[in-house]
Amino acid sequence: MVDFLSPTPTIAVQQLGQDSLIQIHPGGIRYIRRQKYCQAPAQKTIQQATTNPRPVAIALSSVELV
Repeated sequence: MVDFLSPTPTIAVQQLGQDSLIQIHPGGIRYIRRQKYCQAPAQKTIQQATTNPRPVAIALSSVELV
């Protein structure tokens, strides 16, 4: 099971559906309960994020919006 990264700064947390959470941190996005992890692209970090129950938008250090 994927858990929150506690020593890592958290940019955002959002509940997805009834049984999942996501934690967005500089190195990627962790899907809690679905046991998935998405890393930020190589040589880039997540600087800011906004979420609601469906979409997630992140701003990367390379000035890209995903």
